Amino acid sequence: MHNTREGLPIGPAAANDRTGQEWGGMFPEITRLSPAQDYTSMYKDLPDGKCQAAHWGYVLSGTLKVSYSDHEEEIGAGEAFYLPPGHLPNVDEETELVQFSPLKEFRQTMEAMHHQAQPGKNL
Repeated sequence: MHNTREGLPIGPAAANDRTGQEWGGMFPEITRLSPAQDYTSMYKDLPDGKCQAAHWGYVLSGTLKVSYSDHEEEIGAGEAFYLPPGHLPNVDEETELVQFSPLKEFRQTMEAMHHQAQPGKNL
């Protein structure tokens, strides 16, 4: 399975996301995170107010800041990462990354985020 950035369809998370379908039980995405988004409110309906999906990926540009219950991390452009469940992303500048997430957990997280953005509607 392979595709170009332009070949990936626009995904449900945000207008700038490029996502695949299911690739071997994983959900691929190329996404831009904006400092204008309130990530705390997006995840507030999830356990501990944090993302419940794991992610493996690579930061293309910018810096991804990640908070956990007991520590914080900064992942910069050119760095690969693994984010276990129970994290909260944040950025101070537009940040672009490629990430792969287990499909089931990603869908559950996106459903909760979508419900937060539009109560009463499902993905």
